[in-house]
Amino acid sequence: MDRKSIAVVVACGILLALWVFVITPKYLIKPAAPTPTNEVTTAQSAAGTNTAAASGTNGAAPVTISSTNVAPQLEVNANTPEQLLVVSSQDGRYTFRSYGG
Repeated sequence: MDRKSIAVVVACGILLALWVFVITPKYLIKPAAPTPTNEVTTAQSAAGTNTAAASGTNGAAPVTISSTNVAPQLEVNANTPEQLLVVSSQDGRYTFRSYGG
């Protein structure tokens, strides 16, 4: 090998060794956990510019804010019979089940 080839091989080796310092901070460090953005922390008091509405003169019931965020439960009746849908073509036969799978 001549000097130019050796210089290229050494330069590639140095770049390969330094590449770790470029990749590690960029991809392998876990980001901080995201903070929740849609939470209602506290209800704003109406005792400011809307004093007439706060006293209840419009006859509407006051709105209460629930701080529990409970996901709705999926209600599935497992006692129903399975339904099958069969689609046939020249390429194949496809069966779709109501239970999945």
